[in-house]
Amino acid sequence: DITKPVAQIDGFNGVNPLLGLQALSPITGTAFDGPAVSAGLATIPAGNGVQLRLYDTVANMYWDNSGPQTFTVADGNAAWFSADSGSPSSWSSTVTGLNAALRSGRPYRVQVRARDTAVPANVGPSSDGTDSNFTLNTDSFTVVIDTVPPASGIVLPVDTRYYNVMTAING
Repeated sequence: DITKPVAQIDGFNGVNPLLGLQALSPITGTAFDGPAVSAGLATIPAGNGVQLRLYDTVANMYWDNSGPQTFTVADGNAAWFSADSGSPSSWSSTVTGLNAALRSGRPYRVQVRARDTAVPANVGPSSDGTDSNFTLNTDSFTVVIDTVPPASGIVLPVDTRYYNVMTAING
């Protein structure tokens, strides 16, 4: 088995990753190790079958999932952590403290990779099973968090006034 497994992110907090997001956790997705002759994917979480890392693009720091649970890790190689539930082919990761730490209007990058049981293990990301490239909007998403609720109002017509004819509504 010489091919690298592929993984993808399917949702953040139950929402499609391409839509506006108020939260990231839990993060869900899938992984696959092919072609037909394959060592199979490593288990979750013990075998590190699926790993994630989160990057704050403004602070230039990665999420520390094993320590203070904040964006304080400078080394991207040390920032990988295992998905915590499901199987490699349908995984989930509930990241404690993440949603509370997110800042509205700030972009965050979320990446996922998978590991198989070959010796030595093949580790994705991989766009085609042979390279080590992340694929945008598949295994690597940059999302902007928006926790501020929208506001709207009506300026005209003025409340409590009576109009015979209304020519415009302004807000």
